[in-house]
Amino acid sequence: MDFSVLNIKGELLIIPQFTIYGNCEKGRRPDFSFAEEPSRAEKMYGDFLKLAERTGLKIFCGSFGEHMKVEVKNDGPGTFIIETKK
Repeated sequence: MDFSVLNIKGELLIIPQFTIYGNCEKGRRPDFSFAEEPSRAEKMYGDFLKLAERTGLKIFCGSFGEHMKVEVKNDGPGTFIIETKK
């Protein structure tokens, strides 16, 4: 935890996922009404990929708007769940 991905010359997996902006405060389904408009979100994702490429790190990325199956193996000192009070 003392080093960044740049320090360890790691790799990045960058996937677009608008569902991370779901409001789960009430009801049985997340509310995605405050998620970014799709065409703007796609541009933001592309811009972020360009910035990440400047690092020189190896980058793997997903495709915007596509169904993706991602398998992750956590390998590190911890997993953090961050909650905030609204």
